[in-house]
Amino acid sequence: MTREEFKEWLATASDSQHPWQEDVSYRLAGRGMMYYRGDMHGTYLEIMKNGRIDAGQYNGRIPITKEASYVPIVRRRYGDFVKACTVAAEVAGIQFDKDMVARISTEAPLPTVTDKIKSMDEWKAFVRQMYPPGTRIELNWLCNEESGMPRGLRGTVVGVDDQPGLLMEWDNDRTLSVFPHEDCFRKLIPDELLEESQNQDQDTQSGGMTMQ
Repeated sequence: MTREEFKEWLATASDSQHPWQEDVSYRLAGRGMMYYRGDMHGTYLEIMKNGRIDAGQYNGRIPITKEASYVPIVRRRYGDFVKACTVAAEVAGIQFDKDMVARISTEAPLPTVTDKIKSMDEWKAFVRQMYPPGTRIELNWLCNEESGMPRGLRGTVVGVDDQPGLLMEWDNDRTLSVFPHEDCFRKLIPDELLEESQNQDQDTQSGGMTMQ
């Protein structure tokens, strides 16, 4: 990954007045590392356990909720997680390094095993609250390439497992689970839910018509 490949992304990041922040729940969930710079809109940097780096812009909400609209600018895969972290630190620039040093120097000690388990339990409860059965979501992308799962595909949450992952019934009849801090998707907004409901009503009425 070269600095030229990150030129557009770095230009966006440098405009932000916000410091880089880590989404600690991402790390405690064992997904890797997630950083963002901004508030309702900004720049994100995601380092996955499989050695892949995603970087780009988000819009709509702070990314810790995973309900923002993500626009990837760069996506690269490296041999392992450590290599990916090294490359990310190099390309993210001096401000990223300064913000991380400032955070480390002021934060509390790393959590114990008991604290981590507690945090995971809280994370699972949060996911269940955010995505109860019946929630409609739209896919942006999956962390692992999967055929037949295009961007924009919609589906319905049918449950949450212990990982925690969302158990799904997709509109293309697939049942592939997704993970809130690994895969990228968003909840449908009320206007979209209303539009879907109206379309279903029209389909039902059309199906009930008979030829004269």
